[in-house]
Amino acid sequence: MAYKTKIISLLDDEESLPWLSAVEPQFLKYIDEAKSSTELKELDKVTAYWIALAIFKFLACWDVEFQYKYFVNASGERQFIPQPLFSYFLPKINQKYENNPCENFPSRGLFRLPMRHLLVFIYSLGNFYREKKWPLKGKITDDAIATFFEIYPEKDTLQSVKKINRGTKGIKAKEFEDIWESMVKTNDTEVVPEPPWPLYIAAQIWTLLFAKFREVNGSKSVSTLILINPCAYQYWWNIYFDKSTNKDAPRKNQPWPEYLKIKEEEILEWEQYFSK
Repeated sequence: MAYKTKIISLLDDEESLPWLSAVEPQFLKYIDEAKSSTELKELDKVTAYWIALAIFKFLACWDVEFQYKYFVNASGERQFIPQPLFSYFLPKINQKYENNPCENFPSRGLFRLPMRHLLVFIYSLGNFYREKKWPLKGKITDDAIATFFEIYPEKDTLQSVKKINRGTKGIKAKEFEDIWESMVKTNDTEVVPEPPWPLYIAAQIWTLLFAKFREVNGSKSVSTLILINPCAYQYWWNIYFDKSTNKDAPRKNQPWPEYLKIKEEEILEWEQYFSK
């Protein structure tokens, strides 16, 4: 069976197998089952893992190239210290409740969804572009972000931000473009930077994959959130960054603010997680 040979070859290699085995300790067993399969349907499980693998690899590769081509100054120097940016948009639990027993979880404010992270990120980038400095974390409020929602009627701007944060409202591509333009422009004649579309698409993909929604009485809300260890993404980002021909390009290494940095403990966790 040609498909069986191909799918196994895509999974059973020196880069993919460690990742798959770390994500699913039983994966070697699944590979053995696939090798002895005689029916196409018996390959459904390994095919599903290949799809997940392909998504992570695609986003990690795109992340590396995007940073090199987008965050550059007029001299072609890379502006910011490279890091796995797309992992910032993975869904999370509000840090205030990470160690709480389940029965103490609130009905609202528990989840931190990809689109919420996206708004914080582009608000920060817009501030850096306009004022040449990062905003203080405490200044990044719903009210502050809402001031740039010129695409909505004035009375609805704050409510729109809150709905996006809760996941009851999405952001369409044209809306994202308009919000970005309002965040970076300083006058009506200025030609603003191209919207950072890969950030928007990464946030949309993570939402589609890891956030499940339900609608009750016409109101949409998150029903299930799948939490992904950022190490699983950083594994592939590190591989593609090390392979990148642009890795040693001239750079200024402008640091990211602390609230947008990948935490040191996550880097150490990655080293332990994939050191098998």
